[in-house]
Amino acid sequence: MENKTEKTKMKKANKTKTKARKTKEEDKDEEKGKEDKVEGNEDKDNKEGEEDKRRRTRQKTDEEDKDEEKTKMKNKTKNTKKTRQRRQRRRRQRRRRQRRRQGRRRQRRQIRRRRRQRRRQGRRRQEDRYEEEGKEDRRRRRRQRRRQGRRRQRRQIRRRRQRRQTKKKKTETKARKTKTKKTDTKKKAKKTDEEEEDRDEGKEDKEDRYGEDRYEEDRDEEDRDEEEEEEDKARKMETKKKAKTKMKKKTTTKKKEKTKKTKKKIQKTKTKSQMPSHEPPVCLRLTQSGRATRAGSSNRARDRSTRMKK
Repeated sequence: MENKTEKTKMKKANKTKTKARKTKEEDKDEEKGKEDKVEGNEDKDNKEGEEDKRRRTRQKTDEEDKDEEKTKMKNKTKNTKKTRQRRQRRRRQRRRRQRRRQGRRRQRRQIRRRRRQRRRQGRRRQEDRYEEEGKEDRRRRRRQRRRQGRRRQRRQIRRRRQRRQTKKKKTETKARKTKTKKTDTKKKAKKTDEEEEDRDEGKEDKEDRYGEDRYEEDRDEEDRDEEEEEEDKARKMETKKKAKTKMKKKTTTKKKEKTKKTKKKIQKTKTKSQMPSHEPPVCLRLTQSGRATRAGSSNRARDRSTRMKK
C-alpha cells in the first residue's frame, strides 16, 4: 500500500514539473515575438520619421487638453449666477407666453359662444316675426333695407367726392405756394384721385356680382321703391294739407270767440258810460232793506232811488 501511494505522489510531481517547463517555454516564445514586433514598429517609425510621431503626439495632447477645458467650462457655467438668472428669465417668459396663449384661446371661445347665442336668438326672433307678420310686410322691410343701403352708399360716395375736392384744393394751394416740387405733388394728387375713383368703381361694380338677372331684379325693385317713395311723398303732402286746414279752422274759431268777447266787453263799457256819474255803480245798488245786490237783480230798488232823487 505504501508503495502505491509513493508511486502516485511521484507521478503528480512529474506532471507539475512538465507543466512548469511548458509554461516557461511559452513565455519565452511570447517574449521573443514581442521583441520582433517592437523591432518591426521601430523600423516603420524610422521610415515615417520622428517628426510625424511627434506631431501625432502633439495633436493628441492638444485635443485632450481642449476636451478637458470644455468640460471644465461647462461645469463652471452650469452653476454661475448669470446662467441661473438666464434660466429663470426664460422659464418666466415661457410661462407668460403660455398664459397669454391660453387667455387668447379662452377669449376666442367666449366670442364664438356669444356669436352662436346671438345667432340663435336672432333666428328665434325672426321666426316669431315671420309668424306674426305677412309676406308683404317682409317684402316692404327688405325693400326699405335695400333703399337705406343704397342711400348709405350714395352718401359715402358724396363724402368721398367732397374729401377728394378738398384734398385737390389743398394740393393746388400748396403747389401755388411752393413752386418747386409742383409736378410731383400734382402727380401724387392725380394718383390718389385715380385710386379712389377705382375703389369707388369697384364698390359700384359689387352690385353686379349677382349676375345680370339679379341686377334686373334689383332695377325693378328700385323702380318699385321710387314709386313707393312718390306715393309716400303724396301721402305726406295730403296729411300736411289736412293739418293746415285744421289749423286754419282752429284759428278762425279762436278769432271769432275773441271778437265775441271783445264785443261783449265794449257793450259793458258803453252801458257804464251811459249811466250818470252821481249814481252808485250797478254792482253796489241797495235793495229796499238796505243790502247791496248785483246789477239787474231788482229793478224796484233802482226805480225807487231814481224817484227819490227827482
